[in-house]
Amino acid sequence: DPALWLLRLVEPAAVQVAHGHGSREHAAALGRVDAALGRLVDCLAAAERLVDTAIVVVGDVAFRPVHTEIAPNTALVRENLIGRDPRSKTGVRSWLALARAHGRSAYLYARDADSAVSARRVLEAEAARSGAFEVVPAAELAAAGADREAWVGLAARPGYVFGNALMGSLLRPAEPRSSAGGLPSREAGDDAVGFVAWGRGVREQVRVPELAL
Repeated sequence: DPALWLLRLVEPAAVQVAHGHGSREHAAALGRVDAALGRLVDCLAAAERLVDTAIVVVGDVAFRPVHTEIAPNTALVRENLIGRDPRSKTGVRSWLALARAHGRSAYLYARDADSAVSARRVLEAEAARSGAFEVVPAAELAAAGADREAWVGLAARPGYVFGNALMGSLLRPAEPRSSAGGLPSREAGDDAVGFVAWGRGVREQVRVPELAL
């Protein structure tokens, strides 16, 4: 007889990554989640608990379609800011600056200020050349409450996603069809997810234009 249940229905996220937002597979996954919610409501009704229950359904993160992967570490390898392990295609032997992907954004870490400045210069040149991403200043990251260990951030343009590859070209076809992980400071209004509340203690016919989750 719990006072609070927290259930995470994860299937749509994986399907969006594999097949893309709005695909037939995505619609089917949402249908299965809808059926699971219906089963929960039926169970509460059968236990005569529905009248005493409030149900809240909320989205997790905002996915966006992507077609191209950005591999910023390939530029850092070229400038000797990352030393590759010759025994592995993706291994890092040593590094002075290193980018870590988080979907449609990435963080740049560095051993010291000089390495950070050099890496930023390299990445700003690649951003200008490719038009695929922007370099986000540390002050903007700090204002957004982002990772304080990062020297700068990287924000992908629409349709792009970051990866951690060390070899090959900066841009390559993306394996995922959609991705989360955009920087809220660069996607204001575009990172919204759903929120629906129903049941005991919830006012009827109320629409909330915007709500921080």
